[in-house]
Amino acid sequence: DDVPTRADERLTGAMADDLAPAQAQLAGSSRPLMPIDVDPGAAELARSARSASPAVRAQLDEILPARVAGQEERVLTQAFDLATPPGATSRSLADQTKDIVNRRAADAAANYGPINSIPIDDPRIAGILQRPTFKRAYANAVKVAADSGEPIPSLSSLIDADGNLTGPIPLGTLDRVKRAVDGVLQVGRAQRGLDSTAEATIVGARAEFVSILDELVPEYAAARSAFAGDSALLDATILGQKLFNTRPAEAAAILEELGESEREMFVRGAFDELADRLGRVPSNRDISKVNPLSPSPNNLARLRLLFPDDEAFATFQRGLGEEALMAQTLRFQTGGSQTFDKATAFAEFAGVDLADMAGLMRGDVGNVGVRFAQRMATGLRNRSLRQTADELLPMLTATGDEAASVLDQVIRLRQGVGASLSIQDAAIAVGAGSAGAAV
Repeated sequence: DDVPTRADERLTGAMADDLAPAQAQLAGSSRPLMPIDVDPGAAELARSARSASPAVRAQLDEILPARVAGQEERVLTQAFDLATPPGATSRSLADQTKDIVNRRAADAAANYGPINSIPIDDPRIAGILQRPTFKRAYANAVKVAADSGEPIPSLSSLIDADGNLTGPIPLGTLDRVKRAVDGVLQVGRAQRGLDSTAEATIVGARAEFVSILDELVPEYAAARSAFAGDSALLDATILGQKLFNTRPAEAAAILEELGESEREMFVRGAFDELADRLGRVPSNRDISKVNPLSPSPNNLARLRLLFPDDEAFATFQRGLGEEALMAQTLRFQTGGSQTFDKATAFAEFAGVDLADMAGLMRGDVGNVGVRFAQRMATGLRNRSLRQTADELLPMLTATGDEAASVLDQVIRLRQGVGASLSIQDAAIAVGAGSAGAAV
């Protein structure tokens, strides 16, 4: 009898001599990786077992597609965890926006309170307020501010007949002016009521306005970074949603100009767009090859902007690599449907010479058939091939701690330390749980 039929014998004989790399990959992953993902011999054995047992075929054809179908959720969850501050709990953009605005607004009181009463009396402020385009924006800002519950004074009460400030203006008042202009820009963009030239002029004037206040009161820059106002945060969200259609250098320059609170919303907006794009990907497609996750230089540069450091981005990339592994396993295990592929896999699993199998396929039933029958009879006498395949399945598709245990048992058996049945017993005991964990 030269046909090994025991599940543990098949597994120990099929897997790589050095299992340390596979063990390291399983240990360092949060994904539902299986031995068939990290060891080519185990993958070949699973393919052969699938050809020998209808039950194995049915289970693999259920487990593997379901596992790949979960890739969008895994990718987005990991990205969200790596890129957002600790304590963030929801990926819903509406919930995120509300959470950030509330959190930042609550913190802002301590930052803005001590500086709101500082008097500002700088002729450059008067010059900006009187620019024609900014004056028109200011008129709309008065309405926006009144609707928001944070009214601002009329322009005529700030500028005298000679074009000078009527007197020192509290910083808190000028900050409300800035936020009201933010609101005008937001409404104009949403309703397409601003042409690009007017928008660029207002944005430029606002930036100059804020720069002067930062220069006069450095604490204002720090306070605004922590909380720039509702409209500014919503603007940052929209910029983030456009990230994947923006040149990387331009996106990096935009981020450089944003305060801390705005950067947080930029990242949330980008992830909202990423979720929308991935949601349109067929469930059986390798998500790591889909824009904007495919590894082109521009995609990599854009994605890197979303993570706080190189280590977090590298962790995200490793996760994408593992998703690619699982998609590759699905293709390899279920993609070979041709008759010759099936015959080859079954011949290998049954211990039959491929030439003999080819002879049978040609109709040569003489001595070839006798040898085939003898081999099959020997295999069935010890343990049916289907039973062996069925017992292999939970070992080959184990995940998490169970997968690590399978590899450890293989090593122990090779060293003559473990009992020959322990790997089967352990795997069979976790079989149903492994299949469930995989999906």
